[in-house]
Amino acid sequence: MKTLAFTLILIAVLGLLTYTNPSQDDYRQFVRQTMMRELRRQQEPPAGRWLGSLLGQLGGSVVAAQTIRRDFVFFSLYDAEFGDRRVRFVGIFRNFIVLGDQHGAPQ
Repeated sequence: MKTLAFTLILIAVLGLLTYTNPSQDDYRQFVRQTMMRELRRQQEPPAGRWLGSLLGQLGGSVVAAQTIRRDFVFFSLYDAEFGDRRVRFVGIFRNFIVLGDQHGAPQ
């Protein structure tokens, strides 16, 4: 009986992981929102709000286009490069977690 319960719970968790594995569109939206939030925070109001939104939309699309996604069914890894910066995210349960953030050597 314990084995059956464990098996059912395991199947349910794996099904949930598969269903909530973020898509490339989810990642694109995450990047746009993150960039808009950071740009708004760095800009002086009131121009910062609309400028942050505009640059976030454009920059988010560029970063998302330069991202490599590796889909492992239950989760996905996203490797993004922009400039001399490399960032790795794991996408799981429709959320994104930063795994690594590296800056390249200055030239």
